[in-house]
Amino acid sequence: MKKKEIKTAEFDPKKVPKDSGVYLFLNLNKQPVYIGKAANLRSRLSSYFQKNTTKKTNRILKQAKKIRLIITDSEFAALLLEAQLINQYQPKYNTCLKDDKRYLYIKITSEDWPQVGTARKTTSKATLFGPFPSAKTVRFILKQVRTIFPYRSCQNLPPKACLYHHLRLCPAPCINNDSKNQKEYQKQIRKIKKILSGEAKTIINQHQIKMRQAARKEDYETAQRMKKIIDGLIFLSKQRVDPGLFLAGLDLEENYQNRLKNLEKLLAKYFGPISLKRIEAYDIANLSGQEATGSMVVFSHGQPDTREYRQFKIRQAPQPNDPKMIAETIRRRLNHPEWPLPDLIVVDGGKPQLSATQKVLQKKKADISVLGLAKREETIIIKRENGYQSLSLKEDSPARLLLQAIRDEAHRFAQKYHHYLRKRQIHQ
Repeated sequence: MKKKEIKTAEFDPKKVPKDSGVYLFLNLNKQPVYIGKAANLRSRLSSYFQKNTTKKTNRILKQAKKIRLIITDSEFAALLLEAQLINQYQPKYNTCLKDDKRYLYIKITSEDWPQVGTARKTTSKATLFGPFPSAKTVRFILKQVRTIFPYRSCQNLPPKACLYHHLRLCPAPCINNDSKNQKEYQKQIRKIKKILSGEAKTIINQHQIKMRQAARKEDYETAQRMKKIIDGLIFLSKQRVDPGLFLAGLDLEENYQNRLKNLEKLLAKYFGPISLKRIEAYDIANLSGQEATGSMVVFSHGQPDTREYRQFKIRQAPQPNDPKMIAETIRRRLNHPEWPLPDLIVVDGGKPQLSATQKVLQKKKADISVLGLAKREETIIIKRENGYQSLSLKEDSPARLLLQAIRDEAHRFAQKYHHYLRKRQIHQ
């Protein structure tokens, strides 16, 4: 991990990397007054130095003299590191994360067959990791770890194996209770503890050595098992994380509403009076056209509404053509009159994707505002009567930050389904 410090009085977004990581606002005594995490440090920190910030943000900036940046290998690592540092330093303005009656820890009990689950800080005879800002965060972490290293989650051992064992997510100590299996499980638990301590790279290196050794001995079964673990850890370290997890912290509701109002004000110039109660964003994921998927994510009142997310397996011929795939996804989405229509559609891409979307909307006689967001320069593309107009907003623009979060979430969701289909295809 790389570290860097910048003075708050001399803040320049260009000097902040776009990497994932953790940031600490330090006072005169170099003690943290607030600690946060980000998928993109530049975008996140820029939001603190906007004109219309919250009272809490103003208080933090008034006390903070420096910002310490810790760049991590992945968003997942930033999520874990933030929790560790908050627990260590107990910053004044992270009070929400220090409320032990409300916020959760991940616990690993000290039994012969340790249980992995959630707990409050008062839990005894267990190793604790956290605190984490939401139950959603904890569920995300535990779900990801369990697919790599299965663990026991039940408080009391049942008389027979449960569903988790049949899904290969639990070693079932209830039926495999012998010393050999117990010793192996204890090794797995130690690895889980390392992952939760941000040491996934160490485990990857260890398994790469074991994989090469097994391959030299022509023990291909072991080599394949090691490779599966390595792939799982690498996928975990590179996976996009729900932006809701990274926006948790300072006056979350105000942060969302500020960005939403700025976006509404911007788009009113092009679409007339507009209220963005429901925004839908679409993206495509494919590998040379194979196992192509389309995603639809929904932001209600400026916040992710995961209950409304939808996934589409592309049906057209397997060839890479994002505009056609976007068109198919939106056409199939509009075949569901029971789903509320959005006030705005955001498509990942430029003129080709935007044009394909508008043709579908016209054919379906759906009067919905739509814009494209091109990744290269984060340029907003809007269709006008005499052609297309491109809008370039400042990096710290609240409207741009919201559109980026929406687009990134659509990308993450599309990739998740695409990887699932590829994995299923490999194992068939």
